[in-house]
Amino acid sequence: MFELNKMQKEIRKSVRAFAKGEFEKEQCMEMDKSCKFPESQKNKAADTGYLGVHFPEEFNGGSLGVVENALIAEELCIKDSTTGCAIMLSIMGSEFLLRYGSDSLKKRYLPELSGGKIISSEAFSEQTSDSEFLNINTVAEKTDSGWVLNGKKANVINGDSSDIFFILCKIEENQDGRDNSLAVFLVDSSRSGIIVDEKKDSLGLRMLNWVDITFNNVTIPLENHIVSIGNDKKELYLYRSEILVQIAAMATGIAKGAYERSLSYIKLREQFGKKIGEFQITRHKIAEMATQIELASLITHKAAQTIDSGKPDYAICAMAKNSATRSAVKVTDEAIQLFGGYGFTSEYEVERYYRDAKVLELLGSSKSFLKDKIADKEIGRIKKSKK
Repeated sequence: MFELNKMQKEIRKSVRAFAKGEFEKEQCMEMDKSCKFPESQKNKAADTGYLGVHFPEEFNGGSLGVVENALIAEELCIKDSTTGCAIMLSIMGSEFLLRYGSDSLKKRYLPELSGGKIISSEAFSEQTSDSEFLNINTVAEKTDSGWVLNGKKANVINGDSSDIFFILCKIEENQDGRDNSLAVFLVDSSRSGIIVDEKKDSLGLRMLNWVDITFNNVTIPLENHIVSIGNDKKELYLYRSEILVQIAAMATGIAKGAYERSLSYIKLREQFGKKIGEFQITRHKIAEMATQIELASLITHKAAQTIDSGKPDYAICAMAKNSATRSAVKVTDEAIQLFGGYGFTSEYEVERYYRDAKVLELLGSSKSFLKDKIADKEIGRIKKSKK
């Protein structure tokens, strides 16, 4: 059974106190309405050490693990779903640099990311690609002095405000027997040839921006080639495991935030001369919500532990993401029902929690793809019957 140690309990307590002091309700509602990134809150979170807590101390990190990073994500999203997600997603892609980048690239960029000085984006997806990143059309061609990048990426989070991009693309040359291999590059957003489309309106996570980006003959220094991806894509799956856990942690926090607001409301709201929390139907709803949250939290922490132990389990991480995001959507939907007519108004926040939960359910790999990966592990390869 998973149980937090003393230090992890202190982290949870510290983050909750931080969010209570910095996430002012009216301000967060206004930032969501105006689609404004929470720059001040992000910087304060970085100053407190909550960004890159899983980075080594030499890179301005906390030398902790994925479990602690998940705890921070969860607590921030309890207090405010959108602000919490925006802060945690402000350094997307950095795990690739942390695990596979050269020492010089790490020293240059990781302290800046964990210190909140710069923002990064993961630019992996394309309109034609799937969850396993097949059919990638963006190509980097090697030259005498570096690489030249051409292609278009879709739905890049923070794409119009990022300082650096982590780009997944094809490379022309074969390396170590890898045919038409994929690679990840670090690209500075100030490079000429980067064309950012207009921001897209989104259902939730409206403090973030979503854009398509075209790379037209963008030059990349040789040293910004982070890693080539093998045929087994183990580098991608390790990175995606960490992303899935972070999404699961944010979703669990969103579910808890909506649940806590619902719990407070049913203890005060009266109907027919009774607190609505006294009605059995309400009590059973609360019991179901609490159960879903507890299960999501447990599997998320278990998934995080597999990574910290050095034995990442992609199937468990996939289970965590699917389970936690599904629970978040169900719990936030039930919260709206418990609030009744107030539930769909912005004043009581749960409608925003629902919108953010729905986006997290869609973010990252699709549910069906993750189910296939879980089934691959559980069933294994089935031999075809001989006729």
